[in-house]
Amino acid sequence: MAISFINMMMQDGNKILARGIMTQTLETIKRKQVEKYHKSPAAKREEMSVIHTALENCKPIISPTRKKEILIRNKRYGQALGTTSNLYHYIESYSESLFLQVPVSLTDNRRCFLATKWMITECRDNKHRCTHMYEKLSQELLAAFANEGNIVKRKHDLHKMAEANRAHAHYCWW
Repeated sequence: MAISFINMMMQDGNKILARGIMTQTLETIKRKQVEKYHKSPAAKREEMSVIHTALENCKPIISPTRKKEILIRNKRYGQALGTTSNLYHYIESYSESLFLQVPVSLTDNRRCFLATKWMITECRDNKHRCTHMYEKLSQELLAAFANEGNIVKRKHDLHKMAEANRAHAHYCWW
């Protein structure tokens, strides 16, 4: 999982920089865990298990997708091209289309992708420009480990949206 995280964090093919950021993130998590360990003896954890648990807490289960429903308004019968022919053909004109958000369950690969993408974009789009990427990433990972933070909130908002649109679930086969 750490390798895929590094590959998604990489920009412009600079894998050495991404690997360095990940190493510094792991060191920062370990340092914060040691600080917590000295305060309370039950807080000892390995940094890789923190990352796995944090990403597991960020993975969405269900997601609304856009499905297009075509409403047919105008129907008319037109005469066939031949003048002596009595055959008629059916002409449909679509005047309106509607997009519905249909909740669908996600595959495990898609769930991992969304969790890592949300984590990386949240750290990149963070307002604190003077903070290093590895500090922001370690803060977000520790917040997600404790089931807090913006990424877990984003997951819950996505689940609320899917729950609100569950009336359209019968369009899932379409």
